Amino acid sequence: MIRNIVFDMGMVLLRYEPLIACLRYAQGDREKALRLKAAIFDSPDWIKLDSGDLTEEGLAPLAQARLEDEAERALVPKLLSDWHLDTLYPLAGMEQLVADLHDRGYRLYILSNAGHRFRTYEYKLPHPEYLSGILVSAEERMIKPDPRIFLRLCDKFSLKPEECLFIDDSAANVQGAESTGMTGYCFPYKDGKKDISADVKALREAGCQIVIASFHWGSEYRDDFTGEQRTIGRAAIKAGADIVVGTHPHIVQGIEAYQDSYILYSLGNLVFGGNVDPDDRDAYLARVTFTVYEDHCDAPELTVVPIRLTALDKGTDYRPVVADEADSARIFKRIMKLSSGMGDFVNGELTEGL
Repeated sequence: MIRNIVFDMGMVLLRYEPLIACLRYAQGDREKALRLKAAIFDSPDWIKLDSGDLTEEGLAPLAQARLEDEAERALVPKLLSDWHLDTLYPLAGMEQLVADLHDRGYRLYILSNAGHRFRTYEYKLPHPEYLSGILVSAEERMIKPDPRIFLRLCDKFSLKPEECLFIDDSAANVQGAESTGMTGYCFPYKDGKKDISADVKALREAGCQIVIASFHWGSEYRDDFTGEQRTIGRAAIKAGADIVVGTHPHIVQGIEAYQDSYILYSLGNLVFGGNVDPDDRDAYLARVTFTVYEDHCDAPELTVVPIRLTALDKGTDYRPVVADEADSARIFKRIMKLSSGMGDFVNGELTEGL
């Protein structure tokens, strides 16, 4: 009988997107970001973090030696110190799954190939309070798929292999677990593209002429969107949605021009009455114009209306109002900066106004 569920971390519980962190430090320059990624995350030394044979501090000069540009070399220590802020976030549905398994009485564990700094970002795991134990490869100086690390997990937490279900996105790691007597399951990561396509198709068949896809996504109070936002937003456009609008971060994020449409990653802090005084009061409204024909509609025309939150009474009733001239110019410049490198709308397609 299965009593224990053992999860891998990356691409099972958490999405792992190192390119996003590289893009942030490269200020949207994709070629520079790819060079940083190759020098750090794709290098043969990266696995040495997981095995415990190397630290981020030790990796830095090795990665810098792979880069020719001095400015890019200077970014390496900073990127290694906080890469996890951008690259790790829960996969859709995993928070609910972990909660459901816990409520059903299963004991939940993490067995992850990760470096010594794992403890600084384990808070990103969905419901860490429900976990009965965590085993990190660097701390044990052994790494999946070595069968010894699975036996070490069982020994450390007094588990019987035959009572464990191990879930990983690597077939080799699953085989390593199965060799010790565990039940293994290779996790087939899905990003929801098929569901989005089916939903858009159903709406079109029902006679909808305009499909606006709205997603509650991203990380609160971070102005850099996640890789999962981009994956889902682009999938919606490819599936036939006319525009994508994001909510939840409570902060302005960039706008991506994609396949004759737009992905509005976050409109900002649209807070209405009863809230405490927010630190960031910038936001914008999107005025979208569609020209609809009998069998299709033209690409949308987008106008950004910068807004600010104000108050009728101090501390309450914070409501969006159209920004004054100075704030409008500042907010629009902020949106443009966050949208840098994400399409050609900067060349006049995106306009500011009422």
